Formats: sequence, structure tokens, C-alpha cells
Amino acid sequence: MRELSLIELREKQLEILDDIHKYCIENDLKYSLAGGSLLGAIRHKGYIPWDDDIDIMMPRDDYEYLMENFNCNEKYNCHHLKGDGKNYFPRFYGKISLNNTKIIEPNSPSFFDNIGINIDVFPIDHLSKRILSKGIK
Repeated sequence: MRELSLIELREKQLEILDDIHKYCIENDLKYSLAGGSLLGAIRHKGYIPWDDDIDIMMPRDDYEYLMENFNCNEKYNCHHLKGDGKNYFPRFYGKISLNNTKIIEPNSPSFFDNIGINIDVFPIDHLSKRILSKGIK
């Protein structure tokens, strides 16, 4: 393995996002950029210069479907509360990581050890029917 530059890391993250986007379109799942990724897309037309990750959010049902079915164990691993073994992730949100990569995060809990280059996926609970009818894109 070799260390990637920030540009290479971002390219890999965008590859993950592209694949998730295609999967969501094919399976009629709603999602949106979230947090710094949303701010960066609007304000910087890309990443916030000091940011090094991508965050998306989606309604809970779509989140559950994605985490259980998205190319897990082929090209990606889906890490989440309902995962088992190396896919278990004890947080309220999940991560989709690219297989055969590794991220070293100093001072992180040991459950981060099996997570490669990834994006964060946040479930959204209790959206109003009016918001859902307009859709999240």
C-alpha cells in the first residue's frame, strides 16, 4: 500500500459517491449531501479546502436499504449498527468504505481499524410528508 495525496483521496471518495448515486437512482432511494459536503458544494463548488471527507444524508428507510444491499463485500463494505463482524460500526450513522484501502486515523477507537477510504451516511428520522413528497436530491 502507498499513501495517497489529498487529491487522490478526494478522487476515491468521489468514486464512492458516484457509485452510491447510481445505486440510489436505480433503486429510487433519496439522498442529499450533508454537513461540510453540502456547504462546500454550494460555497466552494467542491470540497471545503480544509475538509477531507464526504457526508450524505437520507431518510431512514432508504438508509437501511442502502446499508444492507449496496455492493457490500464486493467493491465496498457498509459499516453500520446492524452490521456484523468487520461491518459493525457502533455509531448512529454508517460508513461505506472502499475495499482494499486503509485509513489511519490517530487516536481513533479500534473499530475504525477495518474501515478504508469512506464516506459517511447519516440517517434522517421523522421527516414531514411535505418534505418527502418534494424529495431530497
